[in-house]
Amino acid sequence: PAEPATQEDPFQPVPPTEWAGPVEDTGSFMLVRLVGVVPGPPRGYEFEYEEFYFRDYEGTRDDYFTQVFGAGLELVDPLSRELVPRHWQLEMGAAD
Repeated sequence: PAEPATQEDPFQPVPPTEWAGPVEDTGSFMLVRLVGVVPGPPRGYEFEYEEFYFRDYEGTRDDYFTQVFGAGLELVDPLSRELVPRHWQLEMGAAD
């Protein structure tokens, strides 16, 4: 079994190049894999993802993100703050 994630390396349980997920989004889900670690501080991560839509959406991309950002976001795990782009945190009301 994988070791639990730590503050030092939150992605330890998922070896690089292995797909993790699914990560759910509005109308889709993603499979994500870690492809690199950028030395810090602060340390950064490079990801690759594949997105699969399970709901038809007939609006524009801007309409879609207006709905996504309007949904709000609550980050309950401090480690997840590193994963959510700062722009999304600001737009969805989850920024410090």
